[in-house]
Amino acid sequence: MGSYVAVARGKAKDATIEALKRLRPKLTGSKILVKPNLASYVRDRGENIEARVVEGIVECFHGKADVAIAEGCCGSTRLKLRSTQRLLEFSGYSMLEQRCVVRQKEEVMARAMISTSHR
Repeated sequence: MGSYVAVARGKAKDATIEALKRLRPKLTGSKILVKPNLASYVRDRGENIEARVVEGIVECFHGKADVAIAEGCCGSTRLKLRSTQRLLEFSGYSMLEQRCVVRQKEEVMARAMISTSHR
């Protein structure tokens, strides 16, 4: 399978949707994991994937695939236990909960805590 690149201009969410439409992925029934790479309390410098980009991914694939968003703070930032949740809020990801269907959040969080504690 080859590699493909699509570039689109515009606001983050709209450009993401446009780029994904240009790629025309065949993914009905697929499972997609998006890891947004939240690394610091910095905005607009490319260190964190903007929440609107992830919202575009979720919207583009809605009804075509099961999309999950997963994140865990990297150790290099020396962030503490609740850091992932704080970074999600700081970066605007809490708005995705209001706009998108969020299911089994507590179960997913419990699994994340278990998987990170086994390292």
